[in-house]
Amino acid sequence: EKVSIKGNDSDRLIIPIDNTDTIVIFSTTGRVFQFPVHKIPFSKRTMPGVSINSLIPAFTSDIVYAVPKSKIEYMMTDPNYKNYIYTISKDSYLKRMDLDDFVDVPTTKGLVYSKLDEGDIIKDIVFMPAELELLIFSHNKALRISGEDAPYIRRTTKGYCGMRTKYDIGGMECIPPDATHIVVVTNNMHVNKLQL
Repeated sequence: EKVSIKGNDSDRLIIPIDNTDTIVIFSTTGRVFQFPVHKIPFSKRTMPGVSINSLIPAFTSDIVYAVPKSKIEYMMTDPNYKNYIYTISKDSYLKRMDLDDFVDVPTTKGLVYSKLDEGDIIKDIVFMPAELELLIFSHNKALRISGEDAPYIRRTTKGYCGMRTKYDIGGMECIPPDATHIVVVTNNMHVNKLQL
């Protein structure tokens, strides 16, 4: 069904979640917050909703990623793999962290998950086991690395250079074990298929 978006606003994320769950929200400035879903007020479909800043006043930047807390807890109990959270910044600082650090996040103040240089922001977040591979992309280049090669360090650090490039990092993706190709979509809506 159609949901009203105010002015030039547009959908950023859609997160399927239970009303009894908690949403964990990662900001582009390296802070993570959590908020109980049942405290988010219902709005009419013709209304844009409430500002996230009115729910979490300390949240003062853009959202890079959001996930149900139950999903993090589920990944922590995976009997086959130890899952991690991977982050990469615009200036290519990459790191891998334990999921345990993101279960008890303070609601009002949040928690620092990445120390960033001035002007840098988090571009992407991926949850995956270290046994899988990451594809980091920037402008017209991509770098494929093992999850184990991402620096395994603390929340309050910025990480190490993930990809040497003169352009900003565009993002990163986990490569599923059964993937044979990647499909590239450009800003100008061109599409290309490449073999892995």
